[in-house]
Amino acid sequence: MPSLRSSSLAVPLVLSLLLSACGGGGGAPVAPPVTPTGPTALVAASTVANRCEAPRSGSSIDKQGSLLDELTWVRSWIDETYLW
Repeated sequence: MPSLRSSSLAVPLVLSLLLSACGGGGGAPVAPPVTPTGPTALVAASTVANRCEAPRSGSSIDKQGSLLDELTWVRSWIDETYLW
């Protein structure tokens, strides 16, 4: 019958062997670089106001634009109106 002393040493030894067998290291896989899709420069919000990717039919205010125009307007409007 094993003594209490030898079994108390066996547990840490077994745990250390199990953990070392995991291999460890490496970390998370490297993600590809992110390409910016939003506005890159701030302009006056009035320069891109009412430019829509999908203008409403029958609207005399909406002008044909792009999604980038819409994102640029939102970013510029927030920058102009928010009290930084």
